[in-house]
Amino acid sequence: MAFQNCGSLISVTIPNSVTSIGGWAFEGCGSLTSVTIPDAVTSIEMQTFSSCSSLTSVTVPDSIIYIDEYAFSDCSSLTSITIPSVTSIGGWFTFEGYSSLTTVYCVKNSSADEASLYPNNCTIEYIKETSDIAESEKKR
Repeated sequence: MAFQNCGSLISVTIPNSVTSIGGWAFEGCGSLTSVTIPDAVTSIEMQTFSSCSSLTSVTVPDSIIYIDEYAFSDCSSLTSITIPSVTSIGGWFTFEGYSSLTTVYCVKNSSADEASLYPNNCTIEYIKETSDIAESEKKR
C-alpha cells in the first residue's frame, strides 16, 4: 500500500532491488500513466495497479512468473499488455473493468483464461515471441 491513492504519481520505475510488487501498492493512482518493472521482479500481487485509470503503458519483464487477481483491474486506458513466457495469471478478474483493452498477448508458455479477462470483450492471443505482436496486429 506504499503509494495507494497517490493522485500526483505519473510515472514509476520500480528499483532493481524489488522482487515482488505488493498488493495494493499503486491501487487508485489515477494519474499514473506508465510503469517500468525491472527483471528482478517475479510477481505482481493482488490489486497492485487496480484503478490506475490513466495507465497506458506497462513494461512486464520476462522475469514475472505470477500476476495475482485484480492486479490490473479497472485500468481503463490500457489497450494491450504482453504477458511474458512462463507467467501464470492468478484467477478471477485480473484484467477486469477495461473499456479499451482489446488484446492480452501471452508469450510461449504463459497462461491466461477467460476468468482473468471477465467481463471484457478482448481476446487472448498466444504468440511465440514479443516480436510477433506487430505481425499479429497487421492481421486484424
